[in-house]
Amino acid sequence: MLLVEIAMLIYGIVILVKGKFSIGKGKILTDGRARLCGGILISPIPLIFLIALVLAFLMPADTVRAVGTLIGIFITFVALILALVLGNILYKQQEKKP
Repeated sequence: MLLVEIAMLIYGIVILVKGKFSIGKGKILTDGRARLCGGILISPIPLIFLIALVLAFLMPADTVRAVGTLIGIFITFVALILALVLGNILYKQQEKKP
């Protein structure tokens, strides 16, 4: 799972720097819309860290490890799906504007 998070982090940074997000099938999202999706792709690692820190204060170590892993997987996939779905929606808006 960590490899997926690292890949999302690297791709998110590239999107933020270049301002272009390739959604697929020749669809390229540009400028601020692409950077928004890049920010979403970067967000899982800090968010998971913050949640793990809070859980560490509230639960025993064994429980934190099991619950933290499940929460990490959930947040990673939600962020990935959100970036792709939002990217498609923003691409349609980008196409409508002249």
